[in-house]
Amino acid sequence: RSDSRMKFLLIAALLVKLTAQSPDSKNDTSRFPGVWDLVSIHIRWPDGRVTQDWGVHPVGRIIYDQQGRVSALLMHADRNQSDGRQVPTEVAALFAGYYGTYSVDESRRVVTHHVAASLRAAESKSLERSYEFKDATLTLTARLTLDDQPVTAVLVWKRQP
Repeated sequence: RSDSRMKFLLIAALLVKLTAQSPDSKNDTSRFPGVWDLVSIHIRWPDGRVTQDWGVHPVGRIIYDQQGRVSALLMHADRNQSDGRQVPTEVAALFAGYYGTYSVDESRRVVTHHVAASLRAAESKSLERSYEFKDATLTLTARLTLDDQPVTAVLVWKRQP
């Protein structure tokens, strides 16, 4: 009888623990779906410099759905023409837009965007991004080449309710 009671208590404790897990305890793949707004883009150069080529407040949104589809639109804040103003020449090329599917490799902590359509040749293939979740943010890190130099782009996204 004592053994039965002990088993019951252990099972009950396990059930309580499983149902009380926080959203942070989800697997990574299940954390991607949703709407994420761009917070910042920082470029790390080989000489240690960090620049914000896309501006202090870049504009962007990435959407991951439950079926494995992704769409992304990013731009320099001054590139945004939603208010009808003209685009300054120096930021005209600072935009990206694409859609396709995505896959997550949790063991490597990499999300890959498999591009189906894009506004730029730079997004015309599979794009691998290291990822990190922290609170309501998603950080995607990409290795790129800019001005013939290897750089690291760090994009921070905030989940929308």
